[in-house]
This record gives sequence, C-alpha cells and structure tokens, in this order.
Amino acid sequence: AAHLVEHACDGIDHYSNGLWLRWDIHKLFDEDYCAVDPETLKVWFLDEVIAEDEDLRIFNGRDLGSLKRPINRDFLIHRWQRFCTLRDLNKE
Repeated sequence: AAHLVEHACDGIDHYSNGLWLRWDIHKLFDEDYCAVDPETLKVWFLDEVIAEDEDLRIFNGRDLGSLKRPINRDFLIHRWQRFCTLRDLNKE
C-alpha cells in the first residue's frame, strides 16, 4: 500500500493512511508525479507522465471510487500541494 503520509514524515501504519495502488502508480505517487485531490478524491498525473505512458490517461481525473475502508483526506493535503507545485512549474 502507498502511504499517504510517508514514514519519514511520521506517517502512521493504519488503513486511514494508505491506498492500494498498482506498483507503477504507487511509484509515481511516491515521486509526486501523481496525486489524489483531497477534496474530490480524483487521481491526477502530470502531463509529462501521460505523454510517456498513454495507458495512464484512462486513470487521469478518475475518482478513487468506493473504498473498502475510509482514508483520512487530511493526509492527502501535503502530497497534493507538492504535486500542484510540480504541475505549475512544468507549465511555465
């Protein structure tokens, strides 16, 4: 599972701090090339990631759907902010 708040940042081992992600998306999530909007729970990828792997386009903007257990949306905020910073820098 991908930790929403990493262990290095005092993330807890609890289901509310994790998402089951496909291994390649997990890696992109860890590197801030993809993130989940804490308000909408939609998954987003940087444009250059989609350009490199067109197969990811079907997931871009997709809602996480029903989760077996709830996650703490607040745990998504820091990663979302880092993702938005990267996305905005890449558009300049």
